[in-house]
Amino acid sequence: MSAGERGLALLENFMLLCHSQHAAVRDLVADGVIGIPRSLTAEFAIPAPTAGDIRYQPDVGGGALLDVGVHPERAVRLPAPA
Repeated sequence: MSAGERGLALLENFMLLCHSQHAAVRDLVADGVIGIPRSLTAEFAIPAPTAGDIRYQPDVGGGALLDVGVHPERAVRLPAPA
């Protein structure tokens, strides 16, 4: 049974959206201290999962992009300063 079928919400915890470093960059851009970012290089890592971990099972959606890759991808989509 899915979360929706149970009347529950399933959410991802994107803590990076609340991190002060992103607010600081937005402020620097808004104040004209730096220009608008045109590219982003990101690294995001977790300790290696143990053998048999679901992240190693491609048939059930495992893999780095869907597991940790979404975090830098989400950072790229933060709104630009007004």
